[in-house]
Amino acid sequence: MEQLVNYRDSQAPFNSTLQPSDSLSVKRRASQTVGTIKRLTQVRTALGAMIPKPKKRKASSKEAEELAAEQLSGAIAAAVQRTYLNCADLLLRHTWTVSALAYSYSLEPVCLRPAVQKLAEAYPTLTGRFQRDERGTYFIDGSDSGFSFTCARDDQSCISDLLSAFTLPSSSAPLPINSWATEFVDELQPDQYLNGDAPIFSLRLTLVRDGAILSFSYSHALADAEAVGQLACDLAKLSVGSSISPRQPSRMNLHRIGRTAAGLAAGGSDDELIATLPQYKTMPTSFQEWTDRECMISLGSHQMSAAEGPSSLMKPCMYQVQLERASCDGSSMRQHQLLFHPLVTWVGEVAAGNNLGTALRMPFNYIVDQRRLSSLADMDAAPAIPQDHFGNAVQIQVTMPPPFPELAPSNGDQHSAEDSRLTAAHVQNVFAAAACAIHKATQALRSDPTAAATAQAGLLGRMELGWWKGLRDMPGFNPMRDCATLLSGWRKTSTEKADFGQGKPWVVAGKTVPLKHKMAFLTDGPGGDAVRVQVSEFSILSYTKSTWSILQQIPQDGILY
Repeated sequence: MEQLVNYRDSQAPFNSTLQPSDSLSVKRRASQTVGTIKRLTQVRTALGAMIPKPKKRKASSKEAEELAAEQLSGAIAAAVQRTYLNCADLLLRHTWTVSALAYSYSLEPVCLRPAVQKLAEAYPTLTGRFQRDERGTYFIDGSDSGFSFTCARDDQSCISDLLSAFTLPSSSAPLPINSWATEFVDELQPDQYLNGDAPIFSLRLTLVRDGAILSFSYSHALADAEAVGQLACDLAKLSVGSSISPRQPSRMNLHRIGRTAAGLAAGGSDDELIATLPQYKTMPTSFQEWTDRECMISLGSHQMSAAEGPSSLMKPCMYQVQLERASCDGSSMRQHQLLFHPLVTWVGEVAAGNNLGTALRMPFNYIVDQRRLSSLADMDAAPAIPQDHFGNAVQIQVTMPPPFPELAPSNGDQHSAEDSRLTAAHVQNVFAAAACAIHKATQALRSDPTAAATAQAGLLGRMELGWWKGLRDMPGFNPMRDCATLLSGWRKTSTEKADFGQGKPWVVAGKTVPLKHKMAFLTDGPGGDAVRVQVSEFSILSYTKSTWSILQQIPQDGILY
């Protein structure tokens, strides 16, 4: 394989250095950002002649390009704000993933270089490094090292052959991404980037005989597959001369919207948040009592259609949440039979200071995110996620269908008004029970540092009911410590729309895990301290190594492998 360009070594890196601004007021920060954008425009205008153009490169273009990148780096640095990871991001901080796009035509490095340079302006956090403050809380800081853009040529490979040679990962030979893509991606090092010594984002272009493979490697705490898909679309626009809007480097606006959707005030207490939720008819008095309710951890009554994704499955449930009453005629329930219900429980790092409002933030973001859940477009009252947001917006959800009798449709594909009333009431009960569970769990974990330190997250998920009973009855099993569930996996993402001028990708691979396949692999935490298993199309379980060794003794019923 011939190495053509490595931006990290032979070109000036795309980078930024964070200027501490914790003491600045919000107004002053906004003023600085506006001024920075103006300076960016001035720098780009002044250095426009220095950025190499296809077929018009002069002898000194390399030096000019380095100078342009260096000056742009300084401007980018002033635009970056300290970006803290929320509790959902923290759960994913050990995990890195890949979105690999295979094109049936060539992508020219000389055209991509200036586009990638502009991409760094619009997405400042790509250049960052993980750091921890005096409280031990992770945040993304700027870095002079930036991220790398590597170009390579492989005249021996072609995309069609790679697809025919595709093999599924297995528990005995685990792989974090689709096996055919491993040679064409940059491998990230979680043990290094968690210490701030390695990048959290990397871009690689490989030219093959029948096209090109463009891969994005990134920490999952930085972004999800959909966010990187939007990034890929923006890069494609820049490569053909179109303009894009700068992306916000901070997630504070997203957090604010989540609290607004929940009817919360800034800095509200856990008790105040619980008071805003519907009251459970028979409120559980303990977390154990709550987890003993079998209807909350059972499968739905209908099989999921292969053509349906999480967006369509969420619609009827979320529509009922938005209505908050049983005054509908049932027409909103007829499109899909299976209902996905997000249930919030504790989602990691509670001992670090995350309160109940923080833990509830992501599920409420899931509800209000019209931009990514297009099926929610008819919910006029739900606020939309800002178009300039970049990060994890849909993660760490737990599904909980209502009891089987309440799901049975009354007449064919339609639900009656009574069915809808029962469903709406159950959805409200879900959130009320979740509030109780979080409250009890956070109290217990904050008083037990050992449990908090070893927890993967406290989420109960969509499992086979019989298998869950066996797991729950194991001596010493603690779901808050030993098991986590991520509702992860976008069947269709913006990545598939990235057109570099001659068509959309031939195939998109990687993502978090291969969808529609049961698999297992070790996470990249220190010492490989967890095992992740995809047990259904949208559910991934994460276990500590000690719990995994116990699970292996349970008779297999086809769920894990």
